[in-house]
Amino acid sequence: MKFTDAHVPGPLCHLSRYGLMTGTFPFRIDVTIWLTKPAIREDELTIAEL
Repeated sequence: MKFTDAHVPGPLCHLSRYGLMTGTFPFRIDVTIWLTKPAIREDELTIAEL
């Protein structure tokens, strides 16, 4: 599969990765926590687990 036109849900890479891996808008989380702990909660379903 080749993607030729991509759009990301966030202005920074960690927010975009969060949106891609969880399917959740990154604006629904506290984006300041990524400096000290993972933004993805342990109980949150990711695309890899799905």
